[in-house]
Amino acid sequence: MLVNRILKHGKKSLAYQIIYRAVKKIQQKTEANPLSVLRQAIRGVTPDIAVKARRVGGSTHQVPIEIGSTQGKALAIRWLLGASRKRPGRNMAFQLSSELVDAAKGSGDAIRKKEETHRMAEANRAFAHFPFHLLLFHGSFIFPECILIFGLILLLMIDSTYDQKDRPWFYFISSTSLVMSITALFFRWREEPIISFSGNFQTNNFNEIFQFLILLCSTLCIPLSVEYIECTEMAITEFLLFILTATLGGMFLCGANDLITIFVAPECFSLCSYLLSGYTKRDIRSNEATMKYLLMGGASSSILVHGLSWLYGLSGGEIELQEIVNGLINTQMYNSPGISIALISITVGIGFKLSPAPFHQWTPDVYEGVRCYIVGSHPSETTSVIGASVDKRITLR
Repeated sequence: MLVNRILKHGKKSLAYQIIYRAVKKIQQKTEANPLSVLRQAIRGVTPDIAVKARRVGGSTHQVPIEIGSTQGKALAIRWLLGASRKRPGRNMAFQLSSELVDAAKGSGDAIRKKEETHRMAEANRAFAHFPFHLLLFHGSFIFPECILIFGLILLLMIDSTYDQKDRPWFYFISSTSLVMSITALFFRWREEPIISFSGNFQTNNFNEIFQFLILLCSTLCIPLSVEYIECTEMAITEFLLFILTATLGGMFLCGANDLITIFVAPECFSLCSYLLSGYTKRDIRSNEATMKYLLMGGASSSILVHGLSWLYGLSGGEIELQEIVNGLINTQMYNSPGISIALISITVGIGFKLSPAPFHQWTPDVYEGVRCYIVGSHPSETTSVIGASVDKRITLR
């Protein structure tokens, strides 16, 4: 972990040389086991608690949060290296050795950073007792998505409780959830851009345009499917659940601000699309469409994860988009060949998953086996998801 944090320009051998020289200097200064000094310094700087900026009641507070041992060591190493770079000295090995010796003795900038963090956590300890309040506060930023989640839960409860299924009620609940989500988006229009959930989700007018398009496509898809489902006497609950879940995945992708959400949200959208493609399971063409869609979706997901892992590694282990940009600048890896590999992999992965040209060769076979009301809504929703994906690419650049 220490080597990866020192690493710059992709030169791991240089990072090892800096550590070895620092260890020798520590041995010369203290005449003690340098590894023991290193462990003592990291143990002394490791915080017991951390603080994170969160908006509470219209203002930003540094709310204390509990951290594990691994995260605490990562913070300690980051503080030690940051304090080392600020010290006067001939080279990085001398600066690092001096800071480690001071930290082992209980002094230095890294120790002061730990004490300052503990004091700030103690001063804001009152906010740590309101997790439910914070959950409600952040939940207000995803209120349209919460409406869809409530609609999904209501459909599942009705379907599992009552033996006689009243189809109009299912249509009414699904359509009402979608319409209420659209209404909530309209009320939130022209508000200032907001980043919530500790930087993992962002809300702005640009994202809300694509969320509105996704909701509109799903709202139109439900009445178009009523006549066909009644004629074929197929299960209605599963169909509505797939539609709402796919809509939910697309909406979360529009506001995603970290790599995990950017991967999980399209998978939620894609998995429901696979199931909708094979909804008429007695049709051979529908089964073929589902199989091709599933294979291409699985392959594209693996390529997408490969590209995201490159970004994660090159940025120094960051997952938030802005932190990735800052990490690439700090490590000076933004012009490395790895960035090209990452962007190409992400483009290909998203391209084969959403099938814009020139990644659309497999799409006609899938559309041939899919019902017309799903085909009518899927391209528009895909266009909206593509727009959200382009927004993420622009943010990274």
